[in-house]
Amino acid sequence: MSTTVLTEMYSLTNAQQRVWFMQQLHPDSCLMNIGLALKWRIPLQTDRLREAVLIFLRENESVRLPVMARPQEEPVRPSEYSPLDTEAVVPVLAFGEADPSGRAWEWAAREWIARDMQELLDMGSGVLTRFTILELDHAQTWLYIKAHHLHADGAALIHAGREIAGIYAKLEQGSYVPSEGKPTFAEAAERERNYLASPRYEQDARFWGEQFEDLSEPLFAVPELGSRTLQSGRWETVIGPGLRAQIDRFCSAAGVTPYHFFLAGAYAWLYRLTGQRDITLGSITSNRTHPTDKLTYGMFANTLAIRHLLDPGSPFAEHCSGISRYYNRLLRHQKYPFNHLIAKLREQHPQLLKLYQAGIEFQVMDSGMAEGAPFDMEPLFSGMIDEELVVHVKDYRDLSTYGLTLEYKLSTFRDEEMADWGTRFVRLLETAAAEPSRTLAELPLLSGEEKRRILIGFNEAEEDLPSGSTVVGLFREQARRTPDAPAVEWGSERLSYRGLAGRSELLAQRLKGDGLETEDVVALLLPRGAELITAMLAVMTAGGAYLPVDPDYPPERIRYMLEDSGAGWLLSDEKTLQRMASNGEPALGDRVRIGTLEGMRSGMDASADSHLPEPAPESLAYVIYTSGTTGQPKGVEIEHRGLAHLIAAEGRVMGLSEATRMLQFASSSFDASVAEILPVLCYGGALVVEPREALLPGEPLLQVIRSKGVNTACLTPSVLAQLAMEPGWRESIAGLHTVVTAGEACPAEVAAAWGKGRRLINGYGPTEASVWATYQEYAADRPLHIGRPFGRSQIYLLDENMQPVPPGITGELYIGGPALARGYRNRPELTAGRFVHVDLGEPYGGTVRVYRTGDRARYAPDGCIEYCGRKDHQVKLRGHRIELEEVEAVLNAHPGVLQACVTVLEEGQGAGPALAAFIVRAGGGEQPHPEELRSWLGDKLPRHMVPHRFLEVEELPLTAGGKVDRRRLHTLVRREVATTAAAQTAAGGTTEAALTEIWIEALGCGTVTPTDPFFDLGGDSFRLLHVHRRIRERWGVSLSVTDLFRCPTIRSLARHLEGLEKHSPKTVEDREPVGPGAGRTAEVPGGNRRAELERQKRLRRKGREQ
Repeated sequence: MSTTVLTEMYSLTNAQQRVWFMQQLHPDSCLMNIGLALKWRIPLQTDRLREAVLIFLRENESVRLPVMARPQEEPVRPSEYSPLDTEAVVPVLAFGEADPSGRAWEWAAREWIARDMQELLDMGSGVLTRFTILELDHAQTWLYIKAHHLHADGAALIHAGREIAGIYAKLEQGSYVPSEGKPTFAEAAERERNYLASPRYEQDARFWGEQFEDLSEPLFAVPELGSRTLQSGRWETVIGPGLRAQIDRFCSAAGVTPYHFFLAGAYAWLYRLTGQRDITLGSITSNRTHPTDKLTYGMFANTLAIRHLLDPGSPFAEHCSGISRYYNRLLRHQKYPFNHLIAKLREQHPQLLKLYQAGIEFQVMDSGMAEGAPFDMEPLFSGMIDEELVVHVKDYRDLSTYGLTLEYKLSTFRDEEMADWGTRFVRLLETAAAEPSRTLAELPLLSGEEKRRILIGFNEAEEDLPSGSTVVGLFREQARRTPDAPAVEWGSERLSYRGLAGRSELLAQRLKGDGLETEDVVALLLPRGAELITAMLAVMTAGGAYLPVDPDYPPERIRYMLEDSGAGWLLSDEKTLQRMASNGEPALGDRVRIGTLEGMRSGMDASADSHLPEPAPESLAYVIYTSGTTGQPKGVEIEHRGLAHLIAAEGRVMGLSEATRMLQFASSSFDASVAEILPVLCYGGALVVEPREALLPGEPLLQVIRSKGVNTACLTPSVLAQLAMEPGWRESIAGLHTVVTAGEACPAEVAAAWGKGRRLINGYGPTEASVWATYQEYAADRPLHIGRPFGRSQIYLLDENMQPVPPGITGELYIGGPALARGYRNRPELTAGRFVHVDLGEPYGGTVRVYRTGDRARYAPDGCIEYCGRKDHQVKLRGHRIELEEVEAVLNAHPGVLQACVTVLEEGQGAGPALAAFIVRAGGGEQPHPEELRSWLGDKLPRHMVPHRFLEVEELPLTAGGKVDRRRLHTLVRREVATTAAAQTAAGGTTEAALTEIWIEALGCGTVTPTDPFFDLGGDSFRLLHVHRRIRERWGVSLSVTDLFRCPTIRSLARHLEGLEKHSPKTVEDREPVGPGAGRTAEVPGGNRRAELERQKRLRRKGREQ
């Protein structure tokens, strides 16, 4: 096209401005290319077809409108045109010479078109619509139309194709008569300018603002912006005449259009796949509201953002009618520019990126019959989209079919995933058309065969497990088989199976003789060791249920557990009770009967040889408290049959035997300890038990594994990651042949490191399912997921309507089978809400009792289960199950806190994830001090539930739906809660300054003073190991982790390190503690560290520390 001086210009329309913006946003992308192919299956005269195209161009001046862009100016379009260069406008390409096979010619033409659709149109050339004639053979000719979306929309290309075909037919017959006075796009642009200045525009603006006073949540989780691509894939199918006829009959009876049917079907389909009821879809409307618009070539299309709140209980017919009425109402406001709506909404929601992620379009694609020259039309795609998913429906009326295409962003969806989605969409449409009285919740996504495979096939046990025995009988039998074999090794002590069995039987008889009844709860307030294991066995042997209570728990939590559980007995030892009394901790309760192991032994009859009867499988074995959403923990009741299932399944999966040497790592207050202790004792293995300070993740733990010959262990991924950072760690674990990792997601790099040279098993399961419900063994050629059912556990992935979800679709994970807990202790309402009966229909034919985990997961095609996160705000942190709402409830009760939100932040420098509390200060009050908040929480919660960091924010960010947006919390410009002026003591000396830098690095906080104890600042064993490693790197000293407990402040540790430099090199263990506070904490490793830290806090408050 040659250029001439253009005398009149006008601005782009709003529809064109949207396209222009997208092109500037993606300047090297073919995203804005659109195309159409007209395909004649009869011989054509190429020259005459070219002449028809040129006539169309002359008669439709809008096709020749170039876009003129000037630096720093809004792009404009001219209203006068230049003469045509015919050779440049309509080239002819021949594809019929190389291969006489028609299929090969067509394939070659399609390949050429696909490549050309990805070529950018030169905006500077002024040619924004191109026509190319493709000769496939003597009997097949295509006209390929390619346009920039700035120039045309899909309706314009279809109209152009039909008009060119009509001109060609008339030229063939000699009946062509030139057309004059066709409408121009300039006239349409003028009508839009008038609309924007009219009262109707203001009415439409108010209408759309009312539809989006708040926003829908995103439908899909999309990758970070840096990893996203516009490239798209496609899945296509044809809805044949049979189903089409059924759809059309429904539409006729219901008084809706086919588009409304597909739109209603798309909402139902997306709801069933995502579980989201409030859905916004983008719908392309032609926006050609003026009679002449339909005859005008140009970009008219507007986007309607259709927001609909679905009711799962609504029949499809009612649902479809409602959407039809609402859509017709929207059409009365379709002229309102979509970009104006987005601009308005961003004033209220500055973080808004997209109003919708999925779109739908419906086009009538009648094949043409232009005066005896039949042709087909085929829309063409650029291979790029901006939405995550677009549903294209093409109405081929003369063929009695519908074309259905799913176009999807390849950075969000996989090809096989969308093929599965498409198949389920068609199945849903079939049922909706045939049985429109079925509710949305009932529309099937699965065939009967698929449902049977998921519910039964995926839950088939690999082999039968023995049943009927209890831990008491199994342990007794093992003690008879191997009486002299080591059962428990505690430091330098060794307790045989005969010894452990004898002690536990005697203690059980004493308890029974003192009046212990079946299922009485006995609290065990005991430190880790052989005495605790003896007491566990004794309580269960006597028919009671043990309740483990960590002596380091806050007194208030201990009292709550005793009162809530209704425990009538408490077993402890004199040392523990004396220590609690010396710390000034109040009485444990009036109703509990307290006894010490020392006192109980004094009354035992060592000559008694009779065995108490074995407890029944349905009787209670133990109660373990887990975090709760209400601010108080809840007691989970596990029966003997659930425990027996764990023992049998674990023995098979882990290969437990008399050669097993199991590390006892977990605290007894966590159910992982059950899996470590009891199964091993039923298979003749040995338990390796060490003090807590010897199990610190790092060199201390590696030393235990190495020196004690541990060959089996259950460790969280966080611990595994810490161990893998230690020099020479592989040599230390050479004898460790089986590792179970559980409690949190296992990163791929951790799995790869630990899966080499040993069995690495990933276990998953809540306390309510007797420790583990699924497992997967690591293999280098596949990702490590939570795997398949453990033993005879049954796993069901269900949507909110209790319908099983297909593979690849996320559902809530429900657990059934023999390992389910009885419920929550003295919490019937909570039990009824989490332990539910589900009617799964065929092939079950009845209800199944299941536990509702609140976890989200999906099936891989082979039945492997992939964990997808939580529905609520529960997290697993280093094996500890934490309800964030419980921590928030306690924080919100603080008088200085207006609002609190707790989340997990990933700390740098290898420190790993940690709890962080975002605080909105109560109006008019002073900002709460971190130490004050930690003390407040520490009085009510275990240490692992006290946040590591406290950050003050002016307000908490909200999602479009008005909920706290936890994902945005870590991006806030935030500042840590300031410390008091008295605490702002600058670090003096080079050593103190260096240590301060290391502490800030490890703790991830901005303010550290030389006199703050490490654990008061939110430090834990993982961060302590980081400090230990950095000190060794910087000073090159042989420093024990224990010594860091002895020197808990920067000042005391700095003086200690400076003392080392003045003397001959010696290990820290050989020296006396040095520095302020060192002597006061010398007893910490063997005593109650929490109590000692509380004492230090009181001393600081009195200003005693120098």
